[in-house]
Amino acid sequence: MKRSVLEVGLTTALCVLCASSALGSFSATNGPYWPGETDYYYGNTWISNSVTLNNSGSMICNTATMPGDTGPIAPGVYRAGNFYWGMGVLDWGADGANINNNSGGIMQSIVSGTGEAQAAGILTLQSVTINNSGLIAGEVTNNDGVASGVNQSSSGVTVTNNAGATISAAAPYYASGIQCANNVTIVNNGTIKAVGYP
Repeated sequence: MKRSVLEVGLTTALCVLCASSALGSFSATNGPYWPGETDYYYGNTWISNSVTLNNSGSMICNTATMPGDTGPIAPGVYRAGNFYWGMGVLDWGADGANINNNSGGIMQSIVSGTGEAQAAGILTLQSVTINNSGLIAGEVTNNDGVASGVNQSSSGVTVTNNAGATISAAAPYYASGIQCANNVTIVNNGTIKAVGYP
């Protein structure tokens, strides 16, 4: 099954920076919470407090630390088994962060290898405000890949994508420029796109 979707108001993510944030690279686990499922997070920057992150550089996930084979996906079964995430920024720890990706700024994750994997430029498990004037992108190149530019799996996100800015995703299984769980406000004056590989 190959799908390419721009979702607004259905399921998504986000991020920010503080003194206790991890910079450069991090890994963390969440779960298990579904039967036999744990999320494994790999990324560049982890925001754990209600802070403001201003980025004018590159926050790119180094996926070399991820397993080469991230495991099988069960045919027809969503969220079966463990999930491996690559992300530029993770917002997880407190609501109310502000993420400003300035002109020329990059928040990106590109995941390769085999198995079941997900990528997001920003993954947020909290309510957050994102202001993008640069590039926010997620890409998975394997055959079971799911990618989002912004992925928010909590409640309450505001995304402003300014003129000249891009939020994008590319994956062979499922791609969404912005994927949001609920309570989302999006103002788009730039480009939001999703591409499914053939």
